[in-house]
Amino acid sequence: MIKIKYIIFCLFIWSCVTGQNWLGLNGIISGSGYVESLYTNPANTKLYIGGIFNATYNGKTMKNIMVYDGVGFDSLGAGVGSAGLRINDIIEYKNKIYIGGLFDYMGTKPIKGVAKWDGVKWDSLGEQMFGYINSFKEYNNELYLGGRFTSIGNQPFKYIIKYDGTNWIPLFSPFPFDDGTGNSAINCMEVFQGQMYVGGNNFYDTSGNFMCLAKFNGLSWDTVNVKMAGFATEVFDMKIYNSKLYVAGRFKKSEGNVGNAIMRYDGTTWSEVGKAVTDAGNCLIKNMAVINNKLWVVGGFKSIEDTLFAGGIASWNDTVWCVPPTGTQNYQSTSIAYFQNKIIMGGAFYDIGNDTVQGIAVLNTDSTNCTINLTNVKTNVLDGDFLISPNPFTDDILIKLSGKFILSETKFTITNSLGQVLINFYPSSYKQNLNLSSLSASMYFLTIEDNSNKKTIKIIKQ
Repeated sequence: MIKIKYIIFCLFIWSCVTGQNWLGLNGIISGSGYVESLYTNPANTKLYIGGIFNATYNGKTMKNIMVYDGVGFDSLGAGVGSAGLRINDIIEYKNKIYIGGLFDYMGTKPIKGVAKWDGVKWDSLGEQMFGYINSFKEYNNELYLGGRFTSIGNQPFKYIIKYDGTNWIPLFSPFPFDDGTGNSAINCMEVFQGQMYVGGNNFYDTSGNFMCLAKFNGLSWDTVNVKMAGFATEVFDMKIYNSKLYVAGRFKKSEGNVGNAIMRYDGTTWSEVGKAVTDAGNCLIKNMAVINNKLWVVGGFKSIEDTLFAGGIASWNDTVWCVPPTGTQNYQSTSIAYFQNKIIMGGAFYDIGNDTVQGIAVLNTDSTNCTINLTNVKTNVLDGDFLISPNPFTDDILIKLSGKFILSETKFTITNSLGQVLINFYPSSYKQNLNLSSLSASMYFLTIEDNSNKKTIKIIKQ
């Protein structure tokens, strides 16, 4: 019996690798269930899956929380006892699994908002929480918990708290930017340049200005120097990628924000990340993960960079946005993780491409082709600092530099869509012809830089 199951499983994987871009774990999640959170343990041996679902595997029922070891699924006790409520985040801390979300029971045991699993049973973290947890972050050997809660036991601890494995520990200064009605929420946390950044919704500074971000230096809270505006604007996730803080959520550049659903911060300046999500009605990135030197994003969006069909998943390589060959048809992806050399995506989707896939899917990383919009490129690029012509080109391209660049320091670099350096060239004149006949027809990135200036543009070899 064991051998038969193993053969069936291997055939299933093999058919995905040779014929499909996604492997659906079909038959696991039933009804209208979906996955909200994914977490890979540090040893990369277990993938924890949380959400709103009833799942069945080998006759065992799993309710809103389960674990996958790369071969099969298992339950964690009786799971969540509250019907219809979800798991928002999962983390391993001091050899226990912690979950946060909207629930009042684990099995039949009354536990609200946050719980821990020791491998045998579920327990509370001590005094009960009035509210729920959206996110966890381990920092300096302490577990930070953020969410929408207004008290723990009889203590007025609000929105963010620490836990050392035994005791609740309030921050030195309480969170000061709530809306005063209990409707504020911290959705995510990230440590950047020695400070704890938090993102969420319904934050307000002391002057009553709307915010979605704040930071804590260990002693006091402060605002973050970026304006956020618009209807239903909210921050859902933050990640560090190439030494910058990336912030994602529901926001639009047209409403006065820095970017569309994602922006980045280098410690001084905020900037957009390409055009990113440009859907009029689905401008939402829910979760991010750094995988194989790329920043992968998932959310409720149809397209990226105006015309690329993304279906709720895309990647950024610090230069260009890319999409896998197929995405979800209803654009409702909520979580992403990297487990045993595969990209795992969770969400409230029911199909990917022409395949029926519910709630959770595995991307075959060998077929993650980077599709690039070759039409969104300026022709005969004229900048205040240089002129590039023609663009697109066949073999030769002419670059004219202004006196802003110091010729003895100037370098031209051409990279492909994966960020790989193909050509380094040092011009001998402010009017330089480059023969690029060795390049195949595709889109590339030309970077012009000296010790004080740097510009990157898209060029196309026809």
